[in-house]
Amino acid sequence: MEMVRVHRDVKGATKYLEGAVARIASMSERHGGDAAWLSQHVWNLFASRSPLLGLWVRVDRDDEIVGHLVATAQSWDGESVAWVHQAENDGPPLGRDFWDQGVAELNRWVREINASLPSGAPQVRRLLFSTPHDPKFFERRAGFTVYRHLLERRV
Repeated sequence: MEMVRVHRDVKGATKYLEGAVARIASMSERHGGDAAWLSQHVWNLFASRSPLLGLWVRVDRDDEIVGHLVATAQSWDGESVAWVHQAENDGPPLGRDFWDQGVAELNRWVREINASLPSGAPQVRRLLFSTPHDPKFFERRAGFTVYRHLLERRV
């Protein structure tokens, strides 16, 4: 399986955009997110060739999308961070190979973002995401650590 970066500057990657955005919307809907907003945000960042979009698809040997990873660089609590919105793999749970490839791609992307920032601009120093799953899984599989707890209270 191969991770392919979906960005306008990556030759041949545009063919995966529509399928990737459909997967993003589907996952967002299943997990109670705002699928329309996230899909449009991804389209806008892609269309503008923004370095702030980190989007990858995982393709099988038949060139079919079997997973995706989407992140954006943004401000969070006054800090520039890379926020991982979604990571999904068809079939078995996200295995070590998916995380090894995904984290390597995320790290490469963050280095590209930091290199493109003006001198003196705050650098992206951390990858963040929230999950409904046991964080110990992500500690073991991908080297993440618990940073803060995310709580919700509906109003």
